[in-house]
Amino acid sequence: MTSPAGQPLVRTPPVDGKPLVPPSAGAADAGMDPGPDRSSLALGSRDLELRGYWTELAMNQLERERKGGWDSQVRAIQDELIASHPHLGRPDAIILDCGSGPGTGSSVFREAGAHVIANDISDAMADVALQAVPPFERVVVASAANGINQVNMGVAPGSLDAILMIGSLHSIPARRTEPGSYDEKVVADVLKSAFEALKPGGVLPIFFLPTIADGEKLAKLNPNTTPLDPATLEQQLRAAGFEIRVNKRVQEAYDNPQLGALNYQVIEAVKPF
Repeated sequence: MTSPAGQPLVRTPPVDGKPLVPPSAGAADAGMDPGPDRSSLALGSRDLELRGYWTELAMNQLERERKGGWDSQVRAIQDELIASHPHLGRPDAIILDCGSGPGTGSSVFREAGAHVIANDISDAMADVALQAVPPFERVVVASAANGINQVNMGVAPGSLDAILMIGSLHSIPARRTEPGSYDEKVVADVLKSAFEALKPGGVLPIFFLPTIADGEKLAKLNPNTTPLDPATLEQQLRAAGFEIRVNKRVQEAYDNPQLGALNYQVIEAVKPF
């Protein structure tokens, strides 16, 4: 699917065989731009590599997640988040699934009736997300490295109850360094934009590769993977203004058929009132 020059791809899932045009009230209330009339920011070379990687995996990603146990792990994470933040399970909740893939990482919130906006860098993966059940509110194709904001994703400041980064932050590519290396400024800019997009009390759960060893495993398949140190990431979150509620390891969270068991880390950050 293409868009006119200079316009990002913004899609809505079908309802009774017809697309949602304009988007439903939930997205409008979240400050979502009602149409794809914003200027698309340029993708860097690392973005293009990452887009190509996930485009190749798009058609079979959901089945891989099920076989590896990823879907059950992220459902458990979502259940925990709703238990500790009940407002995220209400029908008036507005949530951004950043790096949504096929939609596994936000399925529980959508089942609870929340308005969930999907974002992915791959247009092919976005096409898969359009088929998610329950459906997303909107599907936006954009690079999170360009920020979670009105220009890049159509998200107004202070409009979101939660931003989910379930297995996506370690895939934000470095812009000025070698593939897979940690670009502190890019990560800091993304976290700052996330803080600005959240309402006071908004939640940012990040589910990521916590060690160099796990990161190097995945980098064999995807050279854009960036291992994230939990302590460094917590410092950057605090510097962006967040409070840290949870920072814990999940052992053998995902069984990759090619790499074996991978450990993950969960950090739950909250924007103070």
